[in-house]
Amino acid sequence: MNAPHWVLLVNTAVMFYSLGTIWFAQLVIYPLFAKVGSAEYIGYHGFYARRIPAPVIVPGFLSFILPVVVLFFRPDPVPAWLAQ
Repeated sequence: MNAPHWVLLVNTAVMFYSLGTIWFAQLVIYPLFAKVGSAEYIGYHGFYARRIPAPVIVPGFLSFILPVVVLFFRPDPVPAWLAQ
């Protein structure tokens, strides 16, 4: 498998990971905010915010950048119009 195929595979994996993260956040994490009391909310939200970059923000950012990479390094079987 040559390098362009890896770009497409990595892009696909990041997209599906990000999709799963979005659904998990919508169905599980965000509803939990309502279960935290007023006195604990600031601490809870700070705890949440400190831990979110690696599993959510970085893959989310990559999901915006990798399609641009695919435009320039697409596998030969993928037509240019499909990568745009």
